[in-house]
Amino acid sequence: MRALVVCKHSSNSPEGQSCIILKKEGFHIFYSWKDTLSNSDLKGIDLVIAIGGDGTILSASHFLKETPILAVNSDFLKSEGVLSSISLPQLENKLEEIKKNGIK
Repeated sequence: MRALVVCKHSSNSPEGQSCIILKKEGFHIFYSWKDTLSNSDLKGIDLVIAIGGDGTILSASHFLKETPILAVNSDFLKSEGVLSSISLPQLENKLEEIKKNGIK
C-alpha cells in the first residue's frame, strides 16, 4: 500500500518517529511537510496519514478528493485533536487493521 505521511515536524519529533512504525508495517511510504504539500504528491497514493494536530489534518484534507485520510493526533495530552480519528499510540494497531481488512 502506498501511503503519504503528512506532518510538520522533523524526524526527531513524535510525528517523525511514527514513520518507523509505518516502515515496519510494510507500507511504501512517501513524505510531505504540511506546508509544502501539493496535488502532485498524491499521485498513486492509496492512503494519506496526517500526523499532528487539527492544522496538519486540515492542510492535508484540502488536496483530497477520493484518497482516504487517517487523521492521527500526535500529542493527545496537549492537543484536543477534534478532527483526529486516532492517537499516535493507536497508530500501529490501526495500520495492522488496514493491512488485514483494507481501508474502510
